[in-house]
Amino acid sequence: MKTHAIFTGSELLSGQTLNSNILSLGRKWTEMGWKLESSSIIPDDPQLIKKALTLSLENHELTIICGGLGATSDDITRRSVAEALKLKINYSEKIRAELEEFMAKRQRIPQEQWLKNQSEHIESAKLLDNRTGLAHGQLIKYGSKLIALLPGPPSEFTPMLEQELVPLINSKRSFTQLNYIIAGETESSVERRCAEIKSEFPQVDYGFCAQPGIVKLSLRLPQNIDAKKITKLCEKSFPIEILSTPSLPEEILQLARQRNWTFASAESCTGGLVSSALTAIPGSSDVLAGAIVSYSCDWKNKYLKVKKSILNKFGAVSEECAHAMAEGLREKFKVECGVAITGIAGPGGGSDEKPVGLVYIASFIPNDILVEKCLFRGDRNLVRQHSVSHALNQLRLQINSHKFTR
Repeated sequence: MKTHAIFTGSELLSGQTLNSNILSLGRKWTEMGWKLESSSIIPDDPQLIKKALTLSLENHELTIICGGLGATSDDITRRSVAEALKLKINYSEKIRAELEEFMAKRQRIPQEQWLKNQSEHIESAKLLDNRTGLAHGQLIKYGSKLIALLPGPPSEFTPMLEQELVPLINSKRSFTQLNYIIAGETESSVERRCAEIKSEFPQVDYGFCAQPGIVKLSLRLPQNIDAKKITKLCEKSFPIEILSTPSLPEEILQLARQRNWTFASAESCTGGLVSSALTAIPGSSDVLAGAIVSYSCDWKNKYLKVKKSILNKFGAVSEECAHAMAEGLREKFKVECGVAITGIAGPGGGSDEKPVGLVYIASFIPNDILVEKCLFRGDRNLVRQHSVSHALNQLRLQINSHKFTR
């Protein structure tokens, strides 16, 4: 479905607000196999909004307009779209009743004008529920074209996009979409290893999206291609790299649960990012026992029992220290699996012998501790993200009893 996105809001053009909604939309459309052909940012100007919509309707099947659905003076999207399409603005008693009930629960009395503005909708529009806010979205069928109005706040935009709009559009899809999460490979490596699939099925459209430690592979199949054959070829090309869950943290939780294991982490340069990644998954408390952020040598010695002789001889960033951190962690929490990370995230602290980006990662399962020396490129944030992904994937491979290849 050829899509154009219009993001409204003068604050987006002045640099006051980052447009993170384009990331959510682009990633979701890639995942679904749809084509987000273009996007534009328009200030809070009704004439410019109408002009942008008119141009989009000439070339796209779906136009998504984000923002301007509130009840303040700069929330002008509904009326601008209605005027462009020559449609009426209707008033919904149902929306008003929902808003009054919502405000009553919070012991607030809304102003009449606010209620009136928020209860407006374009005639013939299908209302989209807002589960995290107050402004309803709207989906309008205009001839053979679709126009979707979604709220601007990311906390409202993304849930409405995924839970309300996508299911409605997905019913019209005329192809098959396959999505895979490939761990521990680069984007170019994934593309190269897809060569056999590309050779046998040139009609398939391929999409690659690299993130620290993983590559999201999307394949869009015409209806005359057997998806099972493609799946078998992908499994052949990536025998140990494909995740069975949407992310590495979820993969670790699943593997641990299957074995009735618990997990812990000891972190230095990543500062708790591993445990944060796991606790972001609901229900992780049955696996995650705890974590220690042992940033200083004193804490490594005090809480993880890393010997001072190791720290003095080899330093905090060393294979020996990472191994000792893993041993101390396993003993302290009595867990079956976990990771320990120590490194130099930068931008300072590096040397010729130990440059910025040098990270030692220890992973362990019962009766086995594995330490890997890594050298990551990028800024401080990227080094830390790569460290987390590498640690979780290293542990995943270790649990699955596959040899870890440098």
